Amino acid sequence: MAKVLIIEDEEGFRRQLELGLSALGHEIRCASNGREGVDVGARFRPDLVVTDWMLKDDIHGLHVIQVLRAILTHLKAILITGFASAELRENADSTDIIEFIEKPFTLEQIRSAVENALAAPCQPRQRASLAAIEITTQGEIRHANDAALDLFDETEPGRGIHNFFGLFSAGAEPNLAEALDRWEVVHPTADHRLAWHLRTQEPDEDGNRLVILRRGDGPQYIGLPLIEMLLGSISPQYARWPFDGRVVIVEADATTRKWLVTMVENAGGGCYAVESVAQAMRLLGKDDGLQFAVLDYDTVGAGLPSAIEELNAIRPDVLLVGNSADDRREAFVRLGVNLFLQRPWRADDLINLLTASIGN
Repeated sequence: MAKVLIIEDEEGFRRQLELGLSALGHEIRCASNGREGVDVGARFRPDLVVTDWMLKDDIHGLHVIQVLRAILTHLKAILITGFASAELRENADSTDIIEFIEKPFTLEQIRSAVENALAAPCQPRQRASLAAIEITTQGEIRHANDAALDLFDETEPGRGIHNFFGLFSAGAEPNLAEALDRWEVVHPTADHRLAWHLRTQEPDEDGNRLVILRRGDGPQYIGLPLIEMLLGSISPQYARWPFDGRVVIVEADATTRKWLVTMVENAGGGCYAVESVAQAMRLLGKDDGLQFAVLDYDTVGAGLPSAIEELNAIRPDVLLVGNSADDRREAFVRLGVNLFLQRPWRADDLINLLTASIGN
């Protein structure tokens, strides 16, 4: 029997998957969005995650897989999508997705995919990139991953320790409340001076919490977005996006698409980048959470008037933004698009433009 985590925001579809996979004898947990998927996955520690890509919050399916893989090196993954763009397939391949399933599909297809994924050999990976432990209110260690056990080996108590606070001498135990929103330096007992950097989160409803540890002499910036996402405490450095809705960007160049997605996501926003208006319209028809669309003049070309007309017909609630390397502001205004960004633009430029427009 394997442990399988299902992440799907459509309740009926999620329930169907749960019942169908439970019949195979697996232990199933479910989550309704990306944030819940990270929280459940970090504690459930599944063998396999089955997740929709397009989830109705700013943490999409690939985000969940990347975050959980940082602490669970054995994790296998199946990605479900109704929008299989070339970039998504490429990102899925780079994330070692075992199965990539397009909607619609049958229950037998998903069952077969799950069994094939579980039977597939694990990809050889390095140790977990983040040292993570789960502890109770009293400090009892419920789980420590391989990276955390490696850190424990450097201490006097060693990896056989059962209580987290036992790693420290009396009076030197960390105050976890101080590590909720900043890194705390702690010193476990060892035969040499040893420093760790520690972050944690508020306890869950059962009184358990995750603790992340890093060597004091190691790189301090690598993996920070993953840690913030894992702990559910996105810092202002990564969370400037003030809107509930997400943005879709139409851009022909693949490298530019990747850069734009990274830039918006680092600002805390949800972002899709596609190479054509047709793909954008498919997304807008499927995702009610999309609130903004950025259209590149050079990508759309002579079809810009009809593209804007079609987008307005499908989703009149979506705010359109023109975009070009040249100043095409007047061309967009003549077509009823009053917002414009000239390339290159930053996430702050988009945020300020949208904020001013919505405020007016």
